[in-house]
Parts: sequence; structure tokens; C-alpha cells
Amino acid sequence: MMKRDLYIIFGPPGSGKTAQATFLSEQLKLEKISWGNLYRDEAAKKKYRKEIAVIDNKKTSILKRSKAIASIINKEIDKLNGNNSNGLVLDGFPRRIEEARELKKMIQKGRYSIKALIRINPSLETAIARYNGRYICEKCHRYFTDFVPGKNENHCDLDGGRLKKVLTPPNKIKEDFFLYLHEVSGAIDYLKGISEAHFDVSGDEDDIVIFSNILMKLKSKVKDDWKIFRRQSSSLVETIYGDFQLISYQSELDYQYHLALVKGRVRGKSGVLLRIHSSCITGDIFGSYRCDCGDQLHRSLKAINKAGSGIVIYLFQEGRGINIINKLKAYKLQRDGADTVDANEMLGLPAELRSYYVVKDILGDLDVESVVLLTNNPDKMKKLTDLGVVVEGIKNIEIEPNKHNGKYLSTKKEKMGHLLKKV
Repeated sequence: MMKRDLYIIFGPPGSGKTAQATFLSEQLKLEKISWGNLYRDEAAKKKYRKEIAVIDNKKTSILKRSKAIASIINKEIDKLNGNNSNGLVLDGFPRRIEEARELKKMIQKGRYSIKALIRINPSLETAIARYNGRYICEKCHRYFTDFVPGKNENHCDLDGGRLKKVLTPPNKIKEDFFLYLHEVSGAIDYLKGISEAHFDVSGDEDDIVIFSNILMKLKSKVKDDWKIFRRQSSSLVETIYGDFQLISYQSELDYQYHLALVKGRVRGKSGVLLRIHSSCITGDIFGSYRCDCGDQLHRSLKAINKAGSGIVIYLFQEGRGINIINKLKAYKLQRDGADTVDANEMLGLPAELRSYYVVKDILGDLDVESVVLLTNNPDKMKKLTDLGVVVEGIKNIEIEPNKHNGKYLSTKKEKMGHLLKKV
């Protein structure tokens, strides 16, 4: 018997994983089973009364609860046998390693093989906003969002029930967010060995962009657990901003290296202050007035020292990745009237060429659970969440503009989306 493809979508509350499961099932002609929808459906609750009673009993062990959930999923999968589809997408199951073990048993029956494990990774800020932007049907308790609205405005597609918005306190969402991430990591790691692909995608984009990124990574059969940068050396350094542990990391592919300045205890911590700073020789060392880079670096070091813990990751990718030689050429063009984006493009170079893959390896080495970014650039958050880094949010570090960098900062705001209020 030919095995059918199985896609599994993971994501914490507010990630929009159900919307992505719907898009994927429609695009690839897959059956879809959503554990959340099943659990909330009144007809399913009656049909699986025995299993639901076990699941809802607070005294039930995790193993028994997982077996009960898996039993329901298995019966739903059995109903799909004979359907003429390309396979199945699962949303919301498995969540725990115990459920993953039960799923593996189902797979070993020979019906399916795992095509991909897909984790939607939103920042906490985005998850809270999306979670509280949902509408729920008063009859069937199905969720709708602004991105996937009901076809009948203000009413459910299934039963015509009225849709209402239900707000949840942000602290409760945060608690559920991190509980999910803690529980699901074991399930994902357990299934990676039998999956053709496994990857994260940023949940901080519009739904259609998220889906496009999923399709691209599926096509490339991405496996995102490679570790390229490894720790090489470290030493305590005393600076004018405080004492930091300076750690070097080097690539095993091309021997490029980057640095991390670490303050205090960050291992196993969440909400760690993080500044990702790409080298700027002109600003960081020579104090150029033409950018705000040096000031942002120094202000970040001060903030981290004051907080008592945090990290500055210093990446050697000058001029947004174009190197110092081309950066000086771009400076010349800027003096002749071009802005920072146009100058790069006039040189035949992209406006943005930086990579942040090393950040994932460094944070993994330091065992950091989640970060708060010290930045004005929301694109950094999107690129980090796309790599699987858990970002709680952004803390702006805007610098007062001067007569030399006003146009430069305006370009960053208008063309690159930086969060700047003083220009």
C-alpha cells in the first residue's frame, strides 16, 4: 500500500496555525484534522464522550490524557481511509512527547509517512494581538480571525451562530505561550528522525506571506537543526560600561567569526535583553555622525549593564553586509545626494545583505529560552522568529538625530520600516 504524505503544523496560542493548516490542505489537496476544532465541537464531544471525560479530568496523568487524545485522532484518521486525497495535515496534535509516541505507532501501521514538521513561530507580542483578534462562534465554538473570516459576516459558516470577540488577559496568553513551547519541543525532537523536513517559519508576517514561506521551505526540504557556529574561546573583559564575558564563535564552513558579550546569568532564562549589532567601523570605532550605530551599541551595553544581565551579539557584516570597501563607495554616493538604500543599489548591491543564522547557534549555546530585542528594526524580529528564536518583543533604542544623519534615519524609517519617532 502506498503511503500518503503527513504534514504536522505546530504553533503556540495565537500563532495562526489553524489558518495555515487550512491553506496547506487546500493548496496541496490534503485532508485536515484540527485537534482544537474537534475538542470544541459539540457533536464530537458527544461522540467521544468517554475519551473527553478522561481528557478533562484534572487528575488524569499526562500519559492517559495523551492516549485518549491519540485515540480520538486515530479514529478520525480511520474515517479518512479511502478518501481520494494526497494525504493529511494535522493541526494541534501532537503537543507532548507522549502524544508523539502514540502518533508514531499510528504511522508504523503503514498508512502515512511524515513529509514535514512545520512550526509557526510568532513573537509573544504578535501572538497576544492575534489571539485577542479572534472571534468565536457562540454555537459550535469554532474560531475565526481577521485573516480567515467567516463567509457570512458576523456569523459562523457551519451553523450560522453569532461570532463574538473574546479577550484574554495578556499574562494568561503569555503563560500558555511558554507552556506550549516547553511541551511541544520534546514532541518535535522525537519526530524529527522520521520526518523528511522540519523547520520554523516566522509568525510575524501576514498570513499569506507565512504560507508562501512554508511552501518555499517545503520545496527545499529544509531541515533546520544544523549547527554551523561553535564556541571557540572566552574571557572576562572590563569595559567602561561594565564587566562582560566576551565569547568568540566560528563557522565550521568558512571560518568567519562573530562575538557575544554576555552580562550576568542568562542560561535557561527567558526575556533576556539582546542587542544584535552588525559591525560599523565608522560609527562604532571612529564615532561617525553619519549613522546612529555606535550610539545604539553603547546605549545597549549601558542598558544591559543596568539590567544586570543580557547579551550583545556583535556580527562582522559591515555596511548591512556589503563590506567596508563598498560601504565607503556608498558613503561617497550619499554625499552626492543618494540615500543609503539607493547608494547600495547604484553599486549593484542589495540594500540588505545581512544574515542572522549565527544568532540561533549562539543563543542555543547559551541556552537562552527567549529574548527581548534592543532594536528599532522589526525585520530583525521576523528573521529571528523564522529561524526558530523565541522573541517576546522589541524595546526601542532610538537615538536623537543630528544634522549629518537626518536623511539617513528618514530613509531607514520610510524605506526599511524602522520604528523611529524623532525623524
